[in-house]
Amino acid sequence: MVRYAPVSIGGSSYLCPVKGVAIFKGTLRDIYSMIGPAAHLPLITQIDDISFTDYHLFRTEMRILTGENGKP
Repeated sequence: MVRYAPVSIGGSSYLCPVKGVAIFKGTLRDIYSMIGPAAHLPLITQIDDISFTDYHLFRTEMRILTGENGKP
């Protein structure tokens, strides 16, 4: 599950992910494929609960030099 919300970045509002939750249920063999047969391995449950914060605005400026003024 991912929840999106408006986030103010650089004076503008953007729709960004703000929270995520992932649930995994399986055996260790599902995670680490080098372990032997999975027939008798117990099931495990893992939950990842993530908050997305501190968004930054990355910008750049550029100029195209045509060479008309004689400088590179």
